[in-house]
Formats: sequence, C-alpha cells, structure tokens
Amino acid sequence: MNNSEDQLLWTLFIKGNMDAFEKIYRNHIRDLYDFGMRMVADNEIVQDSIQDLFLNLHIHRDKLGEVTNVKNYLLVRLRNL
Repeated sequence: MNNSEDQLLWTLFIKGNMDAFEKIYRNHIRDLYDFGMRMVADNEIVQDSIQDLFLNLHIHRDKLGEVTNVKNYLLVRLRNL
C-alpha cells in the first residue's frame, strides 16, 4: 500500500465510507500488532488497544483531519493508548 492510496482511503473514511475504514484496518493491522507486541508483549493488551484505537477513530471520524502518513498516525495513536 503506498502513501497516496492510504491518504485516499483516509479521506473516504473520514467522509463516512466504511469500506475504506475496513481497508485501512486490513492494510495496517499486522504492523500495528507487531508494534504493540514490541511495546508490551501481551497479546490481549495489544488486541484490546488496537480495537480501542479503531473504535475511537470510528466514533470521532467527524473530528479527524487529513493525515500525511496514515501508518505513522495509527502507530502514534496506538502508542498513546
């Protein structure tokens, strides 16, 4: 997935497109999981945190703006959880 495709999916997602939201999830779940496991090495905590991340994104999508790098944005949001 290149950055411009990611940005297009992000734009569609914040406009309410749930297919784009699912694609963002599928495109980044592995990297998010690997990153989370390096931070806490607890499968349940990582899975719960990723779920919380995407739930919060969905709930607050109307407050989200454009991002230049979706993967990095997601990794930072996960780290902050």
